[in-house]
Amino acid sequence: LRSYSETIPQLWQQYETRFHEVDGDLAKAFGELADGSEQFRNSVKEFVSELDEKFTISIEKLSGAIRELTEEREQFSPQAPQGTSVS
Repeated sequence: LRSYSETIPQLWQQYETRFHEVDGDLAKAFGELADGSEQFRNSVKEFVSELDEKFTISIEKLSGAIRELTEEREQFSPQAPQGTSVS
């Protein structure tokens, strides 16, 4: 009984040390996970922003081309009354 009562404090000290290390490792893992998530969020945000810029430029160019084609079509097509289409 005496040996057992002397061993218990040592065991508790070992458990405390072990769980303290686990707490530190867990905090470190969650910190790295949070950092990785933040980096991923930033890269997605940057990608979407660049994609939006490229789409804006493409739509502007396409709009200009459509406008030019419409003007050319109007020059070479007979004028149709409004509300009717020329086939």
